[in-house]
Amino acid sequence: MICSLIGSFLLVYVAVITFMNILGYPLGEFMIMGKATRFSLKKIYALSFILQLIAMFILLEEGHITTLRLPQSFVQLICLLFAIILTFITYKNLQSHCEEKRYFMAPLLSIITLCFWFTLFNA
Repeated sequence: MICSLIGSFLLVYVAVITFMNILGYPLGEFMIMGKATRFSLKKIYALSFILQLIAMFILLEEGHITTLRLPQSFVQLICLLFAIILTFITYKNLQSHCEEKRYFMAPLLSIITLCFWFTLFNA
């Protein structure tokens, strides 16, 4: 339960960074695509923002904090999917040559990823 709360609050923080990228603030170096903010990337950032909000609600549902009235097996499957994807993204951020990704986003995403894994196996 505590892990799902911590992970959800940190996901809100990442979602705010993503939303600021959509608005055009110069925070692109924290994102996967880099500094480019073309219109097509803004669509990808918008999709990423929506997925981050879904991940936050799935994490809260798996931690039994909210009730979305979804089947438990479906919630566990989506939580597992997000945990695997976040593990891969964290690994790629650790390998990045960009200091913002390696020293800021990688530790942040590793905490969120651990929260997903702990919530998944403790719920």
